Amino acid sequence: MRLIAVSFLFLLTPLLAVSQITKNTYVCPPCPVHDTLTFDHDGVCPVCGMNLIQKRDTSDINKIDLNTGSGNFIVDGGSSNNDKMITVFYHKPKNFSEQSPVMMVIPGAGRNGHDYRDVWVEASEEYGILILSLHYPEKYYPEFWSYNLGGMITDVEINKERTAILGYEINNDPEEWIWDDFDRIFSKVKNELQLDTETYDMFGHSAGGQILHRMTLF
Repeated sequence: MRLIAVSFLFLLTPLLAVSQITKNTYVCPPCPVHDTLTFDHDGVCPVCGMNLIQKRDTSDINKIDLNTGSGNFIVDGGSSNNDKMITVFYHKPKNFSEQSPVMMVIPGAGRNGHDYRDVWVEASEEYGILILSLHYPEKYYPEFWSYNLGGMITDVEINKERTAILGYEINNDPEEWIWDDFDRIFSKVKNELQLDTETYDMFGHSAGGQILHRMTLF
């Protein structure tokens, strides 16, 4: 009887190992607590109500593999110290070709790139547009000065009511601003997909619109 039990456990162990390996972890990208709050199922975040997505391993950074349909990939932040990450939520339409146009989407202050990507899916399929929607995590790009203002100011001090900036320093290092990320990400995707197009369009909403306005100004 003991031998049977041991044999059964021996047969079951590989199955348990496979189960652990294939089990997915889900997170809420725009949520301030997404680094500590994880789930073993998809659905919506109980904190902010946004859709949960499957968590990516940091070893996947700069591994760009765009399959037909919706997905995401991670690129480095491109800063001089290279310690930041950006998640790109994409949709590649069924009628995609090397001549397909590219639309880069910059979300609002919620930074919910996956939701903005989803809104563009219908147009992507109808017009054959590749959608790239960027998510700048609060962990690496904290507060509005790192996102809305493109990282052009640092050491920001704001009042308790968050209604006024009391002090800040100008960041004179363009490599730490986010403007160059757009061309850099486009180049990575262009090389991966062997695109013929040399340009891309951009859409920004709310804070994303501010980002594009400041890009044209500075």
